[in-house]
Amino acid sequence: MSRALRYLAVSTIGLAWGCADTPTVAPRAPARDPLAPTVQPSFAIGGGGPTGAIFTTVPDGSIVNENVRYRDKREVYLDGGPRGGSPQTAAGLDDGDYVFQITDPSGKYLLSQDKSECRLIRVRNGVIVKLLDRASDGTLTEHSASDACHTNDGPEGAAGSSGKHDTNVDVDYGANGAIVVQMMPYANTPNPGGVYKAWISKIDEYAAKATGKGVSDPFTEPLKRINGRDAQPCSQGCYQADPGFGPPRNFQKTDNFKVQEEARLRVVKVNDLDGDGVRDSGEPTLPDWGVAFIETLGDGTEAPPILDVTPATRTFVPGDQVTVCEASLTDWVFSFATVNGTAAGAPTTRSIGGTTYYCIPVTVGASGTTVEIAFGNFQYGVKSGYKFHDRNINGVWNTATEEGLAGWTINLTGADGKGNAVSRTTTTGAGGAYTFTQLPPGTYTVAEACPTGWYQSYPTPSGAPPGVCGTGVHTFTIVSGAPGAPDVHANNNFGNYQPSTKTGVKYHDLNGNGTRDAGEPGIAGVTIKLLSGGSPVQSAVTDANGAYTLSNILPGTYLVCEVLPDGYAQSAPNAGTTLGTGESLADCPAATPAYGAKGYQIVVSASAQSFTGNDFGNFQNGSIAGVKISDANGNGTQDGGEVGLAAWPIHLFGTTGLGAAVHRHTTTNGSGQFTFANVPPGQYRLCEEQKAGFVQRFPTLATTGAIDCGALLASVHDPVLPGIGYSLTLQSGQNLNAGLDFLNQPNQGCTPGFWQGGFGIDLWNTVNDPQWGPPRITNGSTNPFIQTTLFNSFFEPAPELVGETMLGIVGTGGTDDEARKAARSLIAGYLNTTALSAYPFSQSELVSKWSAANSEVDAGQRLARLLALHTLLDAANNLHNTVLCQ
Repeated sequence: MSRALRYLAVSTIGLAWGCADTPTVAPRAPARDPLAPTVQPSFAIGGGGPTGAIFTTVPDGSIVNENVRYRDKREVYLDGGPRGGSPQTAAGLDDGDYVFQITDPSGKYLLSQDKSECRLIRVRNGVIVKLLDRASDGTLTEHSASDACHTNDGPEGAAGSSGKHDTNVDVDYGANGAIVVQMMPYANTPNPGGVYKAWISKIDEYAAKATGKGVSDPFTEPLKRINGRDAQPCSQGCYQADPGFGPPRNFQKTDNFKVQEEARLRVVKVNDLDGDGVRDSGEPTLPDWGVAFIETLGDGTEAPPILDVTPATRTFVPGDQVTVCEASLTDWVFSFATVNGTAAGAPTTRSIGGTTYYCIPVTVGASGTTVEIAFGNFQYGVKSGYKFHDRNINGVWNTATEEGLAGWTINLTGADGKGNAVSRTTTTGAGGAYTFTQLPPGTYTVAEACPTGWYQSYPTPSGAPPGVCGTGVHTFTIVSGAPGAPDVHANNNFGNYQPSTKTGVKYHDLNGNGTRDAGEPGIAGVTIKLLSGGSPVQSAVTDANGAYTLSNILPGTYLVCEVLPDGYAQSAPNAGTTLGTGESLADCPAATPAYGAKGYQIVVSASAQSFTGNDFGNFQNGSIAGVKISDANGNGTQDGGEVGLAAWPIHLFGTTGLGAAVHRHTTTNGSGQFTFANVPPGQYRLCEEQKAGFVQRFPTLATTGAIDCGALLASVHDPVLPGIGYSLTLQSGQNLNAGLDFLNQPNQGCTPGFWQGGFGIDLWNTVNDPQWGPPRITNGSTNPFIQTTLFNSFFEPAPELVGETMLGIVGTGGTDDEARKAARSLIAGYLNTTALSAYPFSQSELVSKWSAANSEVDAGQRLARLLALHTLLDAANNLHNTVLCQ
């Protein structure tokens, strides 16, 4: 139906529309330039208002005031001017620029939702020809591009128009430039019949009224909420009446219209990011998700599905029953459905066109309302990583040198978004890869399970001891991803390594050279300790072969020390010990019981390192002992009665097994014994110093192992008399104390015949005889008795010698009895001890020997002993090889 079939009755107080009894067709008015200048009448408040009429049309202007067809506010457009073919004077608007608004029927509530600068139009030749834009300086220009006030998206009506003052060509006067203007945006009317009121006013009149009521700029001033808030019953909010449209009302044109809105169902798809089955703030909607509407008809059958994509809005008769469905997509999981925010319960499934849909029943609301159905879905996530052999134990996977480990167990635990416990297990495959798929949103932990003998380097393990597998974990949160982009947590790797070992042997270093030679046995039961920071962290005891193993050594720097057995000293390791990679020698700390001086420092920095050949050599000190004997008869053998020589210097020269030079010396004790104790194994030379007045009788160069000690003694004494010593090899713990004697024959004294006559008798004729001195006697002594001294007054008395003088007894011949023979040799020997620098026996020894023989109770035994003493002393007095006796 065209505007030519309608008529307009115009009066100064209002408008009325009706249908002609007999339609007439009149020719269209001549076309005019829409922007041609016209004379705009001036209005004064209280004077006459504008002429013409306004009315509402559908988007193309073809149906006027078709209230029963307006089912959406976006479908209502503003039109004005004459009907088709009528002259301008019939109903044409005055040319000029206008502002329009939408209110409730009473005009109490302003329903327009934008400022008046967005609602400006231009009239030419009685019809609307332009939508205007207003610049900041008030200049009006023809609207062209979409802006903050207007959107040019086509007059498709409720299904497509955005509702921001779109325009369309007027079907009746489009040839003359006429347009219709969409009046949206405006709020729902509080009128229970759905009635609205459209207003227009000339801009100058509008401005005059507004500014007269204190409005500085009525075009840009913000709209004012009633009482500062949304006023009831304006469900979408309404504003205070615009003062620019205030009384008298004859300066405005108005028209009522009615929107018969149907009820709507609106479907949105929500990405349930945390998978908790609840629509949370900030969770985004997903566009282009397939939905279906299936209406239940009056006879109980179902209409064919209406397919759409989100966000989808469809209108239905209030109260209708509609099944609303969402399409099921691969890798997405249904989590909830709500109707106006209330949970709708578990969905049913349907197959529509071969696609599975999740469906819920919905009851359409009242006219003008929208029921929103929200479907929540989440997308599964993925957790993946690798298990690798961290050979350099640095927690980083060097794929070029470190292999992945297959067959390891990886455990995932946690809870999904709804709090349900999740527990899964997988095994690493070729290259060490593992993957957990189909993970709903939630928070999880991934840990590894380790075989015995493996430790963890990445992620950093916690707790003690360090490196325990399973204590280093990956904790992560799966969030539902965007379509086609699941939340993937990749490269959540685990690095592992094997501990290191330290092995070696504790051996008896028999020759003390710091090297284990053939035949040197192991030492069992010795403790070997692994120290960190000076404190033991592990220990091992050597087995029957002396072997030890320290295992499960974690990364770090350590010192391996031996606990020295009692009585042993350490020979290895030493400066010459061969060391492996990552090893060095270090001092072991003080401890009780004591450690060996040196140990092996190791740096564990790689998986499964093996430190081998870390041996400890030990030895026991030995001793070298012998006797210095006065070989009175010079036969090279100690005979009865031949005693040791005291205070005689003995020297030990040599080199220990470790190459240390040795020179030690001692002197013989009162029995002629000497000992070198605590001597390390090694090669040695045992030498005696020679003294004037003695001749060495043993050893000789013919003795096995004998050496010439001249050069050795010369290195420590100058001058030195040549002598013979022993070449010795001392083993660990060996005590060499047999056959290492030195026998020296002292110079023999002068015979009794010397002392009974000649120069000898002159030396002891008086006490301190002046001839008892140089050059004959050089030892500084004096003659002990004179020739007339009675024997029994100086020595222990013998009954056979009563009244006998010393000289008388010396003069006795060889036919004398045993007592006189022994006394004769004794007197000569006693004089020899005082006159000679070397004599086999000292004065005290001579007195002791006489007393022992003379005191024998048995007479026969006494005479035998006296005779034996004579024989001994006679040998000592028989060699005239001194200056004194010659």
